[in-house]
Formats: sequence, C-alpha cells, structure tokens
Amino acid sequence: MSNQAFNGLWKAWRPKEQVPNIDFSSYFVVIVTASKHTTRVMQINVADDGDGSLLTSRLSGEKEMDGFGYGLAVFQRAKLKTFGKKAIPAK
Repeated sequence: MSNQAFNGLWKAWRPKEQVPNIDFSSYFVVIVTASKHTTRVMQINVADDGDGSLLTSRLSGEKEMDGFGYGLAVFQRAKLKTFGKKAIPAK
C-alpha cells in the first residue's frame, strides 16, 4: 500500500481525523474488514524463520452488530521476512 492509497483510505473511513504519518519503508499496515462490527484484537505471530501470521479475535462477551467493521494495525518490517510464506512488498 502506498502513502497515497493509505491517505485516501484513512480520509474515507476517518474523515474527521488527521492521517497518521507512517514510514512505509520501515513499517507496513494490516487492514482487516468484517461484515459485522465488533471490537477485534490483531496480533502478528513471528516464527523462527521470520514468517508472520495474523491472528484476529473478538473480545469475549461482545455482541456482533450489523454494519461494517475494520481494524488497522501498524507493524515493523524488520521483524518479518515473509507473511503467510509470501514476500512482503518493499512499499
């Protein structure tokens, strides 16, 4: 995702908030969407070989609500070599 694409997405989903400055050469953004709105926790697990996998979970006891839900998380590129056994794009 480019800075331009991220800025457009942020402005569409959070129009009243300032777009955060992210150095995409050092970090990458994971975006998770859902057809039901809930509070989710995102975590990236890193194996010994440097491969990452994403784990998302809903907070226990919280009910799903109709609508659109999403989560954004920023992670360091240096910690991962691949994600799901696929190379992480440089930008």
